[in-house]
Amino acid sequence: MAAALLLGACGGKKSSGGDIITTDYETPKLQEPISMNVVQESREVQWAGGRSYHLQIYRLPADSLPKVSDERGQKYVDNQVKISITRPDGSTFFDHTFTKASFAGWLDSDYRVNGLLEDIRLFRADDDELLFTAAVNHPVASDDEAVVLRLTVDRQGGISIGRYDENDRDDLAQEEGLSN
Repeated sequence: MAAALLLGACGGKKSSGGDIITTDYETPKLQEPISMNVVQESREVQWAGGRSYHLQIYRLPADSLPKVSDERGQKYVDNQVKISITRPDGSTFFDHTFTKASFAGWLDSDYRVNGLLEDIRLFRADDDELLFTAAVNHPVASDDEAVVLRLTVDRQGGISIGRYDENDRDDLAQEEGLSN
């Protein structure tokens, strides 16, 4: 009697042979394209001779960019990240919007097609440069699977992108350990 109730509750069906129970599995329905939340960070950064610069990092979903799909076919809206740096006198020093395409030369074909620009964060301010981390990730992957790249803005407003070297990766891991 209990087995019959259990079968009825689970929606199971007995095969014609009588000893194999099957269940109906309904594939989850796909949603409209999913967007990440808008994130804005605003802070003062001591840089370039100890002067105080105002830094804003603004991540927002960009419907104008190609959509990214996961393995089920669920679509996601890719992001763009705008970095603005204002001098102590209030004038604009740097204003640039980054998309995943900005980092395409450092991504393999899988991340160029299936990855999202997840985040750009200030890592450290040296006297000559601001060093950021840029993360490109699959939509539902863990942070451990992200491609983390080095984005540098120098004192003249020049941009360089590359991979972190071994010393930087150690510093990143240590920094992450402090923030958790």
